[in-house]
Amino acid sequence: SDFNTMSDISGSNKINEIKVEDFSTKHGTNTSHEKPNEFQNDIKLSNAQNGHQRGKVKGVNKMKDKIWLCSVCDAPALKYSSYGGKVCSSCRAFFRRSVQSGYHALFECKLDNMCKIEQDVRKKCQFCRFKSCVRAGMRITLVMSDQERNSKFNKFRRTNRTIIKEETESKQVSITLPSNLYFAFSSEEQIDLYNINIKMASTGSWVQNLLIFDREAAVNLIDYTYGIADLKKASWDTFKRSMSYNFGKYILPRFSEISELSSHDIGQIMNSNSSGIAQCFRSCQLLWMGSELAKRHPHCFVASHIVKISKDPDTMDSLALHDLVSRLDLSKDMADTQMPTYENVYQQTLVGDKHMMEKHREIVNKILRWPRDDNNKFDCWMVGLMTLILAFHSEFYTLIDKEKLEKIQLKYITILQRYLRSKLKPESANTKFLDAMQLIDQTREAWQISGANLV
Repeated sequence: SDFNTMSDISGSNKINEIKVEDFSTKHGTNTSHEKPNEFQNDIKLSNAQNGHQRGKVKGVNKMKDKIWLCSVCDAPALKYSSYGGKVCSSCRAFFRRSVQSGYHALFECKLDNMCKIEQDVRKKCQFCRFKSCVRAGMRITLVMSDQERNSKFNKFRRTNRTIIKEETESKQVSITLPSNLYFAFSSEEQIDLYNINIKMASTGSWVQNLLIFDREAAVNLIDYTYGIADLKKASWDTFKRSMSYNFGKYILPRFSEISELSSHDIGQIMNSNSSGIAQCFRSCQLLWMGSELAKRHPHCFVASHIVKISKDPDTMDSLALHDLVSRLDLSKDMADTQMPTYENVYQQTLVGDKHMMEKHREIVNKILRWPRDDNNKFDCWMVGLMTLILAFHSEFYTLIDKEKLEKIQLKYITILQRYLRSKLKPESANTKFLDAMQLIDQTREAWQISGANLV
């Protein structure tokens, strides 16, 4: 991934080369950034020449000011930093709109995330353009919503500010700090988060993967989505096995941290029965639990993937999907398509104690409700981080070196905590984080119930 090239961030401000070397050659100066004092000392010539030399240095600085280029598309950049990066007005506006609308989480690239962003073609791929913005140093957390902007600037206009109090005896000064602290999400953490998203999506469309893994199950799931056939329980089980297979074989190996583990411990994470716990959490995100959760997704995932595949001639030909797609009404609104329901998948196939069945449904409901923000919108970043936290939970496996896996999990727990604090209100962030920690054992419990009580 391009995000792994950290040097792109440090060199985000693109400047055309100027002939500073010619200047240094003439006057014996050293323009190295490592020794700025030597440069200053060397240009101190005679009093008669000082003014002439300063004029030349000032001229060089003026030249620099004129030739700043946008770190994203090479257009002329704005004079000052924009959300942490040196970019043009167009890329600045694009970044702000993408973050404020939340659409940046939905951007996708059709060319393997390798699009070349230039001034004339910068609008062709929103995903790669946004990725370039982040690589240039622009920070999502520096973009304020309208509500945050009004709250911040109006707060400083109010007259009821905290008054400094002097204590009579100790003469100490006390200042009341704002109750709501802002937790900035660092650029390194943003890169980690985007890398996670790229790695999690590295296998492409999971519908396409299911078609390759088991065509019959995939066709049944697609037909059900468009109201052509009933969903078979076997198709759902095959879908979960496909997710587990792709996660263990293609996604986990992309996380370099696991290379520090022994081959035994890696095998436990990828191939043991407990590896299905993380996939239980992921698969639940596609379930329908009733009208009260209707707004958790903008659309049906199966239908959106099929529409996307139908526009790719190579995929259509390679998987021989023309007959399948021809009988589907792709013009149907996403809201009119069907998602697998809890009743389809679990209620008619689970047997046993009634209390346990109610417990299972309650946990699945919590899993579905958890990855949503204060505006009740589904957050794919939360799902990705929680999946990794579950996959790297040492208590699920029999390990040789438990401590190493705990350190890996702690990294993603920390990223999740800081991400929640940067995105949600303080109280909501704390509650959401505590819920996430409780979901670790609750997801395992739901997985155990469904595994032990199938018909």
